[in-house]
Amino acid sequence: MTARQCILSLFLISIVLPTFAEDSDDSTLIVNWDGRYRYESQLGNTAGGTPMIMIHLLTVAKGETPCHLEINGFQTAENLICAAETSGARIDINFVSHAGGSVKNSYGVTVYKPGETLFSLERSAQDGDLITHWGTLTPDGVKSQSGAYFVKEARGEPLSPPQQKRLDLSSPDKQKNESSE
Repeated sequence: MTARQCILSLFLISIVLPTFAEDSDDSTLIVNWDGRYRYESQLGNTAGGTPMIMIHLLTVAKGETPCHLEINGFQTAENLICAAETSGARIDINFVSHAGGSVKNSYGVTVYKPGETLFSLERSAQDGDLITHWGTLTPDGVKSQSGAYFVKEARGEPLSPPQQKRLDLSSPDKQKNESSE
């Protein structure tokens, strides 16, 4: 075998081998988890007709141990500091504390214990779907402990028009302005 044939063979192996490894087993899939992930749910309407929307926004940053989870919406405003533990195609989001450093929420109640897995995200090697596995944090309205809940946001992506309109409806002032037009 000539030197040229050896180089060509090594090149071909380097292209084919990683693809084979990713397809053979989910545990060998390496996923870059950096970014923002959103889960938005609508829990119906209040008696007055205002939509009850909940938004879970997870931020995972490269090189930073803590990740951040904001949960905002109907009668809820939480800001949690988490630890992200990655293992191939899976990331576990574990509770560390509330934003102020306390393990108790603003009402003085300990809802989560440090180290508990709030939820996990898993990227499927077959179709690339992002699957959420709920742990100690299971939002109201969730119908299954595992499913396609979170989506990764594109960098700098604004809310889509349907989401903006839905969010604007939660403000009585916006409803008055829209109905008067």
